[in-house]
Amino acid sequence: MKEQDKRFVGSWWRAGDREHQVGGILEIDDVGRCRLELVGSLLDHHETQVLIHGKASGRSITVLNASPSNGGQTVIGQEHTETQVLRADAVLVGIHMDSEDDAVFDSMCVSIANLTAWAGRSAFENIDTYEKDTLKFKRAEFKFEPIEDIAMEISERSEFVHFRWCMRGNSIQNHGSYREYRAREAVKVEVRADEPRNWMGYWRTVSDVQDLLTIATQGPCLASSLELKIEQDKGPAHTIDLHFHSGRTGQSADKADIDKFLFVLSDLEIDLVVNRWIKLKETIGLPLNVLLGLDYDPSGYYENQIFNAASAAEGFHQALRPNSVSLDVGVHESIVKAVKNQFSGDELAWISPRIGENRPGLKQRYIELAEIPDSEAVTKLVNDVEVWAKWLKNARNAIGHLNTGELDKKVPEAARFRLTYITKALLHLVIMNEIGVGEEKQREAVQNVWWFSSKRFGEAVRSSI
Repeated sequence: MKEQDKRFVGSWWRAGDREHQVGGILEIDDVGRCRLELVGSLLDHHETQVLIHGKASGRSITVLNASPSNGGQTVIGQEHTETQVLRADAVLVGIHMDSEDDAVFDSMCVSIANLTAWAGRSAFENIDTYEKDTLKFKRAEFKFEPIEDIAMEISERSEFVHFRWCMRGNSIQNHGSYREYRAREAVKVEVRADEPRNWMGYWRTVSDVQDLLTIATQGPCLASSLELKIEQDKGPAHTIDLHFHSGRTGQSADKADIDKFLFVLSDLEIDLVVNRWIKLKETIGLPLNVLLGLDYDPSGYYENQIFNAASAAEGFHQALRPNSVSLDVGVHESIVKAVKNQFSGDELAWISPRIGENRPGLKQRYIELAEIPDSEAVTKLVNDVEVWAKWLKNARNAIGHLNTGELDKKVPEAARFRLTYITKALLHLVIMNEIGVGEEKQREAVQNVWWFSSKRFGEAVRSSI
């Protein structure tokens, strides 16, 4: 969608009350936030979650969950004038919906930053020809061969994910002595289901693919150009443009250096990997969101980043090694039983929380987590697993308990400012291992992507020994 298509001057009314229309301007910013300024008013001051319909630029528009915002004004003077500003959860351009729960959409198609580069393949082949003897450039030829979609089934959700190679070009320009062709190629993600869904029915899987790309490309892969489609008996599907603010929508720059990607589409059995990734996300849950937050929003104090990375690592261990214990289960149970026989009342209440937990200590949990990926890759990354685990534990506790000065004492300065990056990288190795990316690619990731911070962290480790 072009930038000018994000500003709609038209008429607006409450759904079901088209007789009462007011003029206004709907504006949508680059990250999907929606603002509707009305000449007049449609909502009372305390109304929320109201469905608004509109017409502008020749299209039907639905504004979902509108509520009053700051900026409206009522003036009584020579004339009575009133304006009202509304905010909304989402805008759908191309449809009037009766309810936000209307299950009428057959698919969602989305552009995601870095997807085209990550997918690798192109329908165009560029062949440069050189003079045989002088190696002087002679001519360039282009061959075009359409690429079939890559499709996979997400069995647990009754969905199908398609990677689609999409072409867009201007009409042929005839200049008399030559013709000019211009074409743009992009790969998009489309999610479909057997039965129509509501406007957010496909977003969960779209964001799962988006998160996988963010891990693979080591950069925040925001989603843009969100389209919902309604199939028709004849002709192409009806397309609805979707705008909403999620923290993961908007324009983000593609990374030019493909060599810095951890893995690309051609490295994977994509059907297997996507299904494993979706299952892994469900298994790990919130800790994975904390980790991804370090990519989508890398700003903030480095102490907060260390704490988030350490907490994510703790959560990864809990999810992936749920049966890990410090003592043999039978031995632990006998200790608890003996203590209960020996103490009672306030003494037992004080002791019970301290002996009830049989998980390994935090440092040991970090060490066990580092045993999941390829051992050679881990050693190259952190240099010494014991030292990394000790520093991460000390940093997490110092920050978590808000002990001023404790972080400086327990973790050397040279390591503190690398600790988040190294821990995040190790968790990415864990993810690669769990979704089936091989040992060699894990080692290449350390060598090609994380080598600089790994080298500096290794220097800090050796200096501390």
